[in-house]
Amino acid sequence: LETWTPESLAHFTNGIADRESLKNQAIQRSASFDPAMRQTLYEALISQYAKAGSTIPENLDQLLDPRSVTVTTGHQLSLALGPLFTVFKILHVVQLCEAMNESGAANTFLPVFWLASEDHDLEEVQNVHVFNKSFTWVPNEAGPVGSMTTAQLGTCYDEILACFQGKSALELSELFQINATNYAQHYHQMLSKIFGKFGVILIDGNDPTLKKAFSPLVRKELHEQFVMTTVSATNAELVDAGKKVQAHVRPINLFYLSPQKRERIVPDEGHFVVGEQRWTLENMLTEVEKHPERFSPNVLMRPLYQETVLPNVCYVGGSGELNYWTQLKSTFKEAGLPFPLLKTRISGFLLKGSSFENNESSFRPFKEQEDSILSISSNRDTFFENLDQRLTSLKELLITGSQPFGQEAEKWALPQIKNMEAALEHYKARWQKQEKQNLESQLSRERRKYAEKYPNDLPQERVTSLFQYCGEQSPSALILALKNLIDPFSEELHIFTQTHETE
Repeated sequence: LETWTPESLAHFTNGIADRESLKNQAIQRSASFDPAMRQTLYEALISQYAKAGSTIPENLDQLLDPRSVTVTTGHQLSLALGPLFTVFKILHVVQLCEAMNESGAANTFLPVFWLASEDHDLEEVQNVHVFNKSFTWVPNEAGPVGSMTTAQLGTCYDEILACFQGKSALELSELFQINATNYAQHYHQMLSKIFGKFGVILIDGNDPTLKKAFSPLVRKELHEQFVMTTVSATNAELVDAGKKVQAHVRPINLFYLSPQKRERIVPDEGHFVVGEQRWTLENMLTEVEKHPERFSPNVLMRPLYQETVLPNVCYVGGSGELNYWTQLKSTFKEAGLPFPLLKTRISGFLLKGSSFENNESSFRPFKEQEDSILSISSNRDTFFENLDQRLTSLKELLITGSQPFGQEAEKWALPQIKNMEAALEHYKARWQKQEKQNLESQLSRERRKYAEKYPNDLPQERVTSLFQYCGEQSPSALILALKNLIDPFSEELHIFTQTHETE
């Protein structure tokens, strides 16, 4: 979003989330947020922490203060915290709130992590990558991931723990203890142990009390299909502006929850179809009234749910997440909700000191780096350019020399010229192969550095677990060190370096 023009930002968002805009948004949001909803939210969270068996953060009571606001991020319940960027997300909102609370703002800013426990795409969360190994949790269940039991999870954790020793092994062993009835509660415990000390407030959207507060918008969607109408219009504007449409809007942007199922609600000739069930509008609305917890928002309605139950001023997310938020400004207006500020999460690399090179070229695709090394080492580009020029001159000479013989000469002259061209290309290929062999040690060294930054040609933060960088130190020590180095207002790539394993 930071690259968008001011006009586009103003039209599709509320502008850049800087200190001044956050202060202004906080004043407006705290004044408009319903005090009764604050009490409902607080009581729901107290209940969630009790059910999960997690320690209540000291700042949770501040939610009752009418001047308090939240800065929110969220993610699916990825195995063992998933890749690095999940940690970056959470630490970003922590640092953003700390910076705002130290800025003299009139409001108190509280960091919130939204557990996307209703998501049912198991394949996206069941793997974690540590030390070039992939570990997979395979539950024998379906439906929302957060509602699954923790069966088979302990076996997976044991396999991961076998990769560690020392302080990191001890802390991870405690972190991976399973004392919960379902995966969402276990994940709640794990996040609480790691981030509770920083005041991160955890919220699970799969909550009957909070769903009841959201039910008016569920009924509005069933009645009017308002999300489809508003988002479709905004999508057309985004396309006209040359922007990406991230999420597909549907006629009804809700799922229906039943044991081990999360099924799409599909309108059909005045009725609603859910799996093999067929509902009238009246029956569906009665179900919303009696069991609001059975209705689950999709990716385009979840932001509406979040902003209904939270006194939120800013959402921090990746570029893909924020793209679908930009589809929603007019939808928020139709729903009667204030649209929050949006902030792109920090992006970064965690590297050993020996792997770090303070130059932009070391983060380019490896093929470009390889070509650069080969070109610089041998002056290859100049040499090949000279060969091409000589070949061009020779071709012109040969064609001129055969002209006295007329068209008959083309039958034997042109094939000879094509053979020369092919021979030169073969020569270049053999030349480059020999060059690469001579430079293989340097290329291997650079390839290892590249693989550390881009395992499987993907950014490190999207693949690798934070835990593999602990060395002999504890994960909590590493997380604290990272937290203190994050600049929440910087748009620059964050490069975190370790001088040796214990730092």
